[in-house]
This record gives sequence, C-alpha cells and structure tokens, in this order.
Amino acid sequence: MKIIKPTVNTLGMIVSTDAVELYSAWVETTYYTVGTRVTYLTGVYECMVASPPLWSSTVTYAKDALVRYGTNIYRSLMAGNLNKIPPNINWWVLVSTLADYTPANYPLLWTKLSSTNKWAMFDGEINSTTKKDFNLTVTFTTGIINSLVILNTNATKIKITIRDGLAGLIVYESQQALDISVLNWYEYFFNPIDNSKDSVIFRDILPYANAHVTLEFTGGAGLYVGEVIFGTLYSLGFTQQGFKSGILDYSRKETDAFGNTTFVKRAYSKTIQADVFVENYQLNQVQRLMYDIRATPTVWIASDDPYLEEASVVYGFYKDFSSTIAYPTVTMMSLEVEGLI
Repeated sequence: MKIIKPTVNTLGMIVSTDAVELYSAWVETTYYTVGTRVTYLTGVYECMVASPPLWSSTVTYAKDALVRYGTNIYRSLMAGNLNKIPPNINWWVLVSTLADYTPANYPLLWTKLSSTNKWAMFDGEINSTTKKDFNLTVTFTTGIINSLVILNTNATKIKITIRDGLAGLIVYESQQALDISVLNWYEYFFNPIDNSKDSVIFRDILPYANAHVTLEFTGGAGLYVGEVIFGTLYSLGFTQQGFKSGILDYSRKETDAFGNTTFVKRAYSKTIQADVFVENYQLNQVQRLMYDIRATPTVWIASDDPYLEEASVVYGFYKDFSSTIAYPTVTMMSLEVEGLI
C-alpha cells in the first residue's frame, strides 16, 4: 500500500495554460444583470441580484436605494433623493467599495456554479474537468515533489516535462500513450470505444525546489482532464491479497405503489478495504503519517499491478484504520478508504 500526500494547490502556481474560459472575468466597475455569468479567481459565478446602478442626477431615489458612484456603493438615507451627489452625508451613507462587492464576498448576490475551466483540473474534484479540443498544455510550479497523478482523462497521450526553473534545464521528461480499453476483437469493431483513463501515475520524479512542470495532453474533440495531483509518495507496507474494491453509488432507485421503478443515475465514489502488513520498525512513522493525513484527500495505491489499476487506485480519505500488533516483527493494519467524486 502506497499513498501520495498532495501538495496544497494555489491559483498562483499556474504559470501558463491554453485552456480557454467560457465567461469573462468579473470587473468591479461593470453593471451585471441577473443571470450573467463571470469568472472570479478560481470560480464561475452567476449573478442573482443586479448590481447597483450608476448614480444619476435625473433619478429620484427612494429610501435605502443603492447606487454606484466612483469606486463606491452608497445607500440613500431618505426618500425624494434627487440630484444629491454622493457622498453627501445628509443623503447618502457609504455601504462598501466596488472592490468589496466581489462574487466571493456576497453570496446573496452571486452563486458559485463551478470551478473555472483553467482551475478545474486542480480543484480537488475528479468530475470537475478542464476541457479543450485536441491539445491542452499547462505549466505550473509544484515545489518539492516525487510523484504526480492524473485522474479521469480521455487523452490518448500525456507528456510531462519538468525544468529546474521556468526556462531552466530539463530534469525529468516522460510520456505515456494511453491504451484503448478493449478486451477482444469483437469489442474493438462493434462496441463503443472508451478512451477514458481512471488514473495515470508518474512516480519516479526527481525532487527539485524550483520545479516547473509542463503537461501536454493530446486527444480528440472533447479532450478533458479531471484532476492533477502532485506530492510525496510514501509506502505504508505490503497489501495482503484479498483486498476489497467497490463503489458507493449515489444514484436513486424508487419504486412506486404500482411496482414501477424509476432510476436517476448519479455520481459514485470508489472504495477500498485492505489489510496491510507493516514492519514493526516502521510502525511509528506510519502511524504518525496516518494521523497527519486524517480528513485529507490522498491518493491510495493498493497494488502496483497495472491490471488492477482501476480497482486499486483511489483518490479520497480513510474512514477508519486500526493496527493489530499481530507478530513479533509485523503489524497488521486494517484500512477503509472512501473516494471523492
């Protein structure tokens, strides 16, 4: 059993990307109507309440009416407010600046719909995807890491290049051509071809403090990448044969009084239940690591066998673990891991 403890992602780590946003960036001086969508930092937001209008000398404002004037927002103190220029303190009170009127600060005015297209591949949600037809290239900083995982992608080829600095020497380079998932000739010719890949792992990365990673994805129309996770790889011990792999299905199945059953297909999360042999001389270190990653999304790798990849790789958190000091030199650790959607 191995884990990859992720490095914390920040918006500032993205150096460049050719992913394109569907909506324009929020601008503090722009008047937004209900239903308008904008990007702000890492999120896509929809306007729920129209922005305050620009102050006008020809409009008579009622009590508590809001207006924009300069870079500030003012509230009318009384009715019959005509041609009284803010910030006339007898007629207006300062509510906030436009810079404070951001989507993130005013959830009653804005609702977050999703991550931005550029940030979706780093937002911690597997099914939130960055999309771009045919080719996608992104460069970002990571700090010191030794592993990188890509989850939920339909790319046909992935190339990774790591430089020591933005224009420094190449210190690591690798690529993977992703196989089409077919079992026999019949499936190849007659079944729909599924190009999606649950996980792609690069584990032999040399750690550099000033690492700049460039990922190049190649695919067809509708190319997407669900999640990019990078961090430090740790070995907990040896996974005992017979570990359990499954899913938690959030779909709904309802049967009415007449026996008619309806289905609502929803997302699912992967699960693993495993027993791991831990050498006793490593137990203290493994226990401390488990304490540290509690309630922390982590990549869990139950087996290195490529044929078991779908069943053995989960991005999620452990629900429970316990250690039984079973033998003089070996401890049996029981793990229950639940994946994220």
